[in-house]
Amino acid sequence: MARWGDEEIFAWCCAEGRVLGTSDKQLTKCLAESRATCPSVIILRDFRTLTSKQVAEIVIPNLPAIGEAIDKHGNTVFTVSPDKPIRGAILPLGLQAS
Repeated sequence: MARWGDEEIFAWCCAEGRVLGTSDKQLTKCLAESRATCPSVIILRDFRTLTSKQVAEIVIPNLPAIGEAIDKHGNTVFTVSPDKPIRGAILPLGLQAS
Protein backbone atom coordinates (compact mmCIF):
# COMPACT_ATOMS: atom_id res chain seq x y z
CA MET A 1 0.00 0.00 0.00
CA ALA A 2 2.91 2.36 0.59
CA ARG A 3 3.31 2.78 -3.17
CA TRP A 4 -0.37 3.03 -4.02
CA GLY A 5 -1.81 6.26 -5.34
CA ASP A 6 -4.76 8.01 -3.72
CA GLU A 7 -7.30 6.41 -6.06
CA GLU A 8 -6.03 2.91 -5.25
CA ILE A 9 -6.16 3.60 -1.52
CA PHE A 10 -9.69 5.02 -1.82
CA ALA A 11 -10.84 1.97 -3.80
CA TRP A 12 -9.39 -0.46 -1.25
CA CYS A 13 -10.96 1.43 1.69
CA CYS A 14 -14.33 1.51 -0.06
CA ALA A 15 -14.22 -2.18 -0.97
CA GLU A 16 -13.21 -3.15 2.58
CA GLY A 17 -15.58 -0.71 4.32
CA ARG A 18 -12.65 1.04 6.00
CA VAL A 19 -12.16 4.58 7.27
CA LEU A 20 -8.93 6.18 6.07
CA GLY A 21 -6.79 8.01 8.63
CA THR A 22 -4.21 10.45 7.27
CA SER A 23 -2.33 13.66 7.88
CA ASP A 24 -2.21 14.45 4.14
CA LYS A 25 -3.90 17.83 3.75
CA GLN A 26 -3.98 17.45 -0.05
CA LEU A 27 -6.30 14.46 0.26
CA THR A 28 -9.39 16.66 0.55
CA LYS A 29 -8.50 18.27 -2.79
CA CYS A 30 -8.31 14.84 -4.40
CA LEU A 31 -11.64 13.82 -2.84
CA ALA A 32 -13.32 17.03 -4.01
CA GLU A 33 -11.94 16.86 -7.55
CA SER A 34 -12.92 13.21 -7.96
CA ARG A 35 -16.41 13.78 -6.44
CA ALA A 36 -15.74 10.63 -4.39
CA THR A 37 -18.57 9.28 -2.24
CA CYS A 38 -16.30 7.04 -0.19
CA PRO A 39 -14.32 6.31 1.89
CA SER A 40 -14.84 8.21 5.10
CA VAL A 41 -11.61 9.94 6.08
CA ILE A 42 -10.16 11.22 9.34
CA ILE A 43 -7.61 13.95 8.65
CA LEU A 44 -5.24 14.62 11.54
CA ARG A 45 -4.02 18.22 11.62
CA ASP A 46 -1.41 19.88 13.84
CA PHE A 47 -0.30 16.66 15.56
CA ARG A 48 3.40 16.89 14.55
CA THR A 49 4.65 17.87 18.00
CA LEU A 50 2.62 15.25 19.87
CA THR A 51 3.65 11.72 20.77
CA SER A 52 1.70 8.77 19.39
CA LYS A 53 0.21 8.28 22.86
CA GLN A 54 -1.05 11.88 22.91
CA VAL A 55 -2.54 11.46 19.43
CA ALA A 56 -4.30 8.27 20.54
CA GLU A 57 -5.65 10.02 23.64
CA ILE A 58 -7.32 12.60 21.38
CA VAL A 59 -8.48 10.38 18.51
CA ILE A 60 -9.64 7.16 20.19
CA PRO A 61 -12.26 8.69 22.52
CA ASN A 62 -13.83 10.39 19.47
CA LEU A 63 -14.14 7.24 17.34
CA PRO A 64 -17.63 6.28 18.62
CA ALA A 65 -19.02 9.73 17.70
CA ILE A 66 -17.31 9.55 14.31
CA GLY A 67 -18.84 6.10 13.71
CA GLU A 68 -22.29 7.37 14.71
CA ALA A 69 -21.97 10.32 12.32
CA ILE A 70 -21.04 7.99 9.46
CA ASP A 71 -23.97 5.69 10.28
CA LYS A 72 -26.37 8.64 10.38
CA HIS A 73 -25.12 10.80 7.51
CA GLY A 74 -23.01 8.55 5.30
CA ASN A 75 -19.36 8.79 4.34
CA THR A 76 -17.78 11.91 5.76
CA VAL A 77 -14.42 13.67 5.92
CA PHE A 78 -13.53 14.55 9.50
CA THR A 79 -10.85 17.01 10.53
CA VAL A 80 -9.35 16.37 13.96
CA SER A 81 -7.00 18.89 15.59
CA PRO A 82 -5.79 19.22 19.17
CA ASP A 83 -7.89 21.64 21.23
CA LYS A 84 -10.46 22.16 18.43
CA PRO A 85 -13.88 20.62 17.84
CA ILE A 86 -14.04 17.91 15.21
CA ARG A 87 -15.39 19.14 11.90
CA GLY A 88 -17.07 16.99 9.30
CA ALA A 89 -18.13 17.33 5.66
CA ILE A 90 -20.35 14.72 4.03
CA LEU A 91 -19.11 13.21 0.78
CA PRO A 92 -19.06 14.12 -2.02
CA LEU A 93 -17.31 17.31 -1.01
CA GLY A 94 -18.47 20.63 -2.36
CA LEU A 95 -22.19 19.81 -2.62
CA GLN A 96 -23.29 20.99 0.82
CA ALA A 97 -24.15 24.55 1.68
CA SER A 98 -21.67 26.09 4.10
